[in-house]
Amino acid sequence: MIKFFRKIRQKLLAENRFNKYLLYAFGEIILVVIGILIALQINNWNEQQANEERIKSTLRQVQKDLLNDIEEIIPVVNYYDNKLILLEQFVNVTKPKSFFEENFRDFSQINLGYRQFIQSNQAFLRLKNQVELLPDEYNPLLKSLNRLYIENAKLYDFAHSNVTNVMLKYKSKLYDNFRWMEDYQKNNFTPEIKNYFLNSEANRKQLIKTKDALQNQYASMGFIKDQSVSCYLMLKKFLQNDSELPEVFDQLQLKYRINTPEELIGNYTSLNSTVSVELRDGILYLVPPKSASEITAESFILQEIGKDTLAAIIGKNTFMKFNRDAKGEIEGFAFVTSVGNKELASYKKEKK
Repeated sequence: MIKFFRKIRQKLLAENRFNKYLLYAFGEIILVVIGILIALQINNWNEQQANEERIKSTLRQVQKDLLNDIEEIIPVVNYYDNKLILLEQFVNVTKPKSFFEENFRDFSQINLGYRQFIQSNQAFLRLKNQVELLPDEYNPLLKSLNRLYIENAKLYDFAHSNVTNVMLKYKSKLYDNFRWMEDYQKNNFTPEIKNYFLNSEANRKQLIKTKDALQNQYASMGFIKDQSVSCYLMLKKFLQNDSELPEVFDQLQLKYRINTPEELIGNYTSLNSTVSVELRDGILYLVPPKSASEITAESFILQEIGKDTLAAIIGKNTFMKFNRDAKGEIEGFAFVTSVGNKELASYKKEKK
C-alpha cells in the first residue's frame, strides 16, 4: 500500500503536476489523521469495554458476597429475635413460670449467650478502588453500598461490642460468686441454678440491662440484613440478571401470597410524621420520613406475616397491622409489638 502511494507521488512530480501533488499529499495526510482517530476510537472503545467488564466482574462478586451475608445473617437475627421474645415474655409475665422452666437453657442464655455476624466486604473494597471507572448511573447503588459496608457496619460493631462486654462481665460475676457455674456450663441445671435465674432480683435486673444492649444489636443487624437484600436486588437489576431469586429469599416472605400489594401502597400520616408504602419491582417498601432515613435507611423492605399484616425484614418484633373500613378498603395501619400486641403508633391513609 505504501509503495502504491509512493508511485503516485513520484509520477505527479515527474509530470510537473505540482498543484495536484500538493492536493494529493494533503488528502493523504487527512486519510492518515482519520486512520489515527479511528484507531484511537477503537482503542478507547476496547478500553471502555474492558473497564465495563472489570466493573461487572467486581459487581458480580459483590452480589455473591451479599448473598453469602444474607444466608449468614438470617439465622443470627432469628437467634436474637427469639432471645428478645423470650425476654419480653418473662418481663411482661405473658407466659407461666413453667414455660421458662421447660425452656430453661434458652432462657438462662439471654444474659450469657451471643453470636457474631462477620460481614464479607472484600469485593466492596475492590469496587471502591474502581470508583473512578463507575458511570454516574451507578451512584445510587454506590450510596447504598457505602451505607451498608461503612455506616451500618460501624453501628453493628459498636452494638456487638457492647453486648459482649455486658454478657462477659455478668458471666465473670457469676463465676466469682457462685460455685454452681461449673455445673451450669455442663448443662447440669440444679434447683439452686434454676432458682437464681428464674427468681432472683439480681438476674431480673440484669435482664433489663441486657435488653437494651440486645435491642441495639438486633436493630443494627436488621439494618445490615435489609440493606444487603436491597443492594442484592439493585445489583440484580444493574447486571440485567433475570434468573429466579436464590432459595434463601423464600425465608424473607417477599411473594405476598395472602395480601394484594397494590391495596397497601400509599401515604400514611400520623400526628408527627408521614410515611409511605411503595411497590418496586413487585416488592413492598416502607419509606420513612427524610429525617429518619438519613439516620437509618431510605426505605425498608416489607415481608408478609399474615392477612393485612407486614413487617420490615429488619426484624419481626414489630408488625404493621393494616385496618379496613366498612367497605373493606385500607384506611390505615398501626405499629404493634409482636409480644403483647401493644400498639406503638397509628397512621391514617391519605386519600387520593
